[in-house]
Amino acid sequence: MRQTAMTLTAIIVVLSALNGYGRRSYHDNPALSDGRLYLALIDSAPATFAIEARCAMPFNKVSRRSVSSWQLVWDYVDSDNFHYARFAIDYSKYADGIDSPEVIITMGNMAAGNDIVGNITVLRSGLNFDIGYNSMAVEWRDGTARAYAGANRLTEAGSLLCPTPHNRQCGIMSTDSLIISQFITESEIPLSRPLHTGWIHKTIVEHITQSADSIEGLWHHLDRTNDPTKARIGGRYTLATIWNSETKMYDIIYIDGAGVNPKEWTTGMVKGHLRPTAFHNHFDLIWYDALCTPIKHDCNATITQPAILELNFPLMETSIRLSRLPLLLAKKNESDPRM
Repeated sequence: MRQTAMTLTAIIVVLSALNGYGRRSYHDNPALSDGRLYLALIDSAPATFAIEARCAMPFNKVSRRSVSSWQLVWDYVDSDNFHYARFAIDYSKYADGIDSPEVIITMGNMAAGNDIVGNITVLRSGLNFDIGYNSMAVEWRDGTARAYAGANRLTEAGSLLCPTPHNRQCGIMSTDSLIISQFITESEIPLSRPLHTGWIHKTIVEHITQSADSIEGLWHHLDRTNDPTKARIGGRYTLATIWNSETKMYDIIYIDGAGVNPKEWTTGMVKGHLRPTAFHNHFDLIWYDALCTPIKHDCNATITQPAILELNFPLMETSIRLSRLPLLLAKKNESDPRM
């Protein structure tokens, strides 16, 4: 949703193009009677999410109620606690042949039963005001939810500041009978999520102190060779190498030193893998860059002396060397809050 107008086939942002991978779900489309609620689930703690519905209120033209409405809801806890974007058709000022009804898009949240309105947008064109279908979508990103609405093309219809959802439930609520032809949810899962492990600095040091494996160790940035036109160095890393019996590889565990995207990296995350080869102390390398994107091909690593770990990226004309960190120094650094 990067345009203010778009066709219905492009309602939901293509989340897989972002710094994560998208999970899209097409849900059943029940008909809701008065006061009904339909709920679905989004991914837990997503980096971003979008919900969209295409609905019609079949009795609007007959009833001409002063306000008929349905709403997309998210972070839904119960009927007294949720965020919403409400699509309401207001007939209060309507007179046949004189005026047109209005669509009012209201964004806000219900907190302990109190309706806290954050934004109101009035739309007077581009919508079906009687029994036809209309679409509404909400996209949440970086603490802001944006609403879009329209009959055939969506236009931006307001925004609302709101925190990361704590509850996975989202859905549709209606004051009137509602026909739902389409209901879609999509959430972006951060690329960093699968990289988190249970390792912390203390347990890493304890494990390596007791290890008889010469490949396992703590390593600190020594130097580099780099073509800046082909690769950007992500930081001056402190890393650990620990054997993973399940994958039959050594995990490269991040400890400290990220300079690019540092908020994404915390101690204990996987920074890469060393896959042993037929050659002594020579490994195939899988590396996760500063944006958590894997580099899987045409890179390798070697351990020499055996105090130097060298990570090689030939196609990028880049190599990074790290020196083995004495465990005594590592223990002293346990009090470092960055660790």
